[in-house]
Amino acid sequence: EYDPATPTGLQVLPLLAEAWSVASDGLQWPFTLRGDARFFDPWDPPLWPGRTRAVEAADVAWSWLQQADARASGNSWFMFSGLIRGLDELRAATQGADAAAAWNRALAEGVPGLEALDARHLRLTLLWPDRFLLQRLTSQAFGVVPREIATRAALTPREHPVGSGPFA
Repeated sequence: EYDPATPTGLQVLPLLAEAWSVASDGLQWPFTLRGDARFFDPWDPPLWPGRTRAVEAADVAWSWLQQADARASGNSWFMFSGLIRGLDELRAATQGADAAAAWNRALAEGVPGLEALDARHLRLTLLWPDRFLLQRLTSQAFGVVPREIATRAALTPREHPVGSGPFA
């Protein structure tokens, strides 16, 4: 989120990520997620025993892949368009006749610019250096939802909100 205590208000405070860096070319951004970040599910039946589980890099990747799926995404695609390597191609593929196969392939293989390296490490590869990437990531469009939402029939984050913020 933005840090309101900074003079310009454009400094970003880490919330889900505890650390990040940027390569000298401005294209690669490795992120380390906080180890204590957890999803909480208040609904019955809950998605997980105990109602919580750790937020993982695979959740970030899945949430952002969802934005590229032309069949499912809402009005936030413009935030991703032309930004992360491989997402525009996924968007185009999910608009075609073989959309389901393209989506399943992306889930299985990922896309080149959005890599969940392990549970806590994510690497973004951009198409162009974006010096405002961190500010962009504060947008709701880049929110993260648990990938299990997709395993429940007719369940969407709107119908079954599950959060990772400091509230229940």
